Amino acid sequence: CNRKENKQFKNYGGRGIKVCERWKDFKNFLIDMGHRPKGLTLDRVDNNGDYTPENCRWATRETQHNNKRICRFIEYNGKRQTVTQWARELGMNPITLSARFDRLGYTVEEALTKKINHHNHEMIEFGGKKMLISHWAKAIGISINTLTCRIKRNGWSYEKALSTPVMAR
Repeated sequence: CNRKENKQFKNYGGRGIKVCERWKDFKNFLIDMGHRPKGLTLDRVDNNGDYTPENCRWATRETQHNNKRICRFIEYNGKRQTVTQWARELGMNPITLSARFDRLGYTVEEALTKKINHHNHEMIEFGGKKMLISHWAKAIGISINTLTCRIKRNGWSYEKALSTPVMAR
């Protein structure tokens, strides 16, 4: 936070963000926050606020990713989420959702409720993972068209479509 020679200084101390006096003694930080739980990192609830016991928590990567200055929040029907969170909930690519606002000029309601017709945006859950069909195709090394044909035209289960190798020509 305080070392001007650090390349991240502009994002912390340069913005006036400070570590509270109490935490300058690491023992006090441990008393207030405890040891870092596995898989979590320190996060500021208000990312414009200081590092204080009231403003810090242990958080997942996803929570931290959705708590950045660059995040765009959308409120709809009393629910406030980032574009990425809305896209995940709706089974949509975040780029598609952003384009609906930025390039296509959709209202919030239109952007969040208009159906997606393109097969690339279908979400598939398999093996404990949920991804867009286009991401599954890339992950298993087949074309989106092959994967879509297996599921839509041939009526294959997700398991069969995702685990059957492509036949050599």
